[in-house]
Amino acid sequence: MNTLNPLLEKNKIREEVSSIERNIRAEQEKIKVIEEKLVQIESIKKLRDSVDFMKPYKEIFNSYNGIKESINKLISNKWNEKDTGLKLTAHTFFNTSTYNDALKSVINVRSYLENQFTDSGFKYSEYTYDEKQHLSNVGKILRHLISDTERFSSYKSNGNTESALRALFKDCFYPDYDLTKGGDSLKNMSEGKKGIVILQLYLSLSKADCPILIDQPEDNLDNRTVFKELNDYIRRSKQRRQIIMVSHNATLVVNTDAENIIVANQSGQDGKENKTFRFEYVNGSLEHSFPFDKDKKGILYQQGIKEHVCEILEGGVDAFEKRERKYNIDHRN
Repeated sequence: MNTLNPLLEKNKIREEVSSIERNIRAEQEKIKVIEEKLVQIESIKKLRDSVDFMKPYKEIFNSYNGIKESINKLISNKWNEKDTGLKLTAHTFFNTSTYNDALKSVINVRSYLENQFTDSGFKYSEYTYDEKQHLSNVGKILRHLISDTERFSSYKSNGNTESALRALFKDCFYPDYDLTKGGDSLKNMSEGKKGIVILQLYLSLSKADCPILIDQPEDNLDNRTVFKELNDYIRRSKQRRQIIMVSHNATLVVNTDAENIIVANQSGQDGKENKTFRFEYVNGSLEHSFPFDKDKKGILYQQGIKEHVCEILEGGVDAFEKRERKYNIDHRN
């Protein structure tokens, strides 16, 4: 048995050598696969680096600006700012709410996006759109997302580089319009002034010559604004079409030279104010006038249209006196 020991030891060594050689060959195969993968990775990197991710987005950005310029050119040819007193312009707007939602749907915001993408237009985790800086901001975010040295990994469970890039390049642009009067944007105007501008816009754009009914255009406006903004405009507009207007403001009713005034009255609970019906109406020109006569039946029939205007409408007497001076009207009652 002792004579076999050297032989057995030798066989054991051979088996160990064979095992080591097999392991070496297996590791060499692994290294070969790794080297091939590294070559593929480098090839993919070169392909990636050759792709201009920003090019399609820049084209979208510029196309919207082109649309804006085309629309403004068309507006300048069709829109008479001098006649309307209104300036209509097209703008490219960016929906920051949609953009923020898209990014935050795939990127973890436990750390503010302002910290994750420094100097890229974020305040905390809300993006602020600046037309001049937007493409630069997107470029900075892009480089951070695909960087080899500092690979971005702060994704939600459903997020990855592809979904982040889709969110980053999401088309959130849209063309919109702004209407300004005296430098004030429609978006920042009071409700009353908005009403004036919209009325002026409608009367300017409409080609119709049929009658138009306007209900209390003076709401939420002071008398000075009514006088400055509405009087002359309505007077000019009614040369083209009939305007039927409901108003409680004498500045409009009188100084727009209304041809026919209709005064209405609803009888009280006792039913004694009107002559016959619950609702009664009288009409006539502003020059129709006679003094109050309490003996006549029906409150509407006890005085003339002029007197009703002065009694019912705000500032009626002053407005009427101005009209009388303008037309040299003399009523001696």
